[in-house]
Amino acid sequence: MHCLCRPNISLAAILLLFFALISGCGDNLPQRVPVSGQVLLDGKPLETGTLSIQSPGQRSSYATLGPGGKFSISTFSENDGLMIGKHPVAVISKENINGKTVKWLIPKKYTDIATSGLEIDVPGPRSDVVINLTWGGGKPFIEKY
Repeated sequence: MHCLCRPNISLAAILLLFFALISGCGDNLPQRVPVSGQVLLDGKPLETGTLSIQSPGQRSSYATLGPGGKFSISTFSENDGLMIGKHPVAVISKENINGKTVKWLIPKKYTDIATSGLEIDVPGPRSDVVINLTWGGGKPFIEKY
């Protein structure tokens, strides 16, 4: 009978370890804080498009624009936010007319992190980020490839 008890103890220890692992002892990912806000184009909400956020040495993050130009940033999972720090941002907003024609809804300079001039500063959780874009006298245009 003594031999029969040991397998039960081992099985209990294995089950305890298994449940400890799946219960989540942290996701082993960089710490993130919630970040959300709004994108404005010449003072009006931009409701179509996406944000691409670069975190130096980290995974890129993204957000989809919705009603009122509102967004919430995702990095590893939906709406999980960004790491603390300053992050360059690109905004992409266009309509594909057909396979060779695109209507740009914002100036193309905002679509590249190198030329956008946009940045999000994240000292901690934020729900007040406002990204201001401007046509600077321009207007939506159609581009053929």
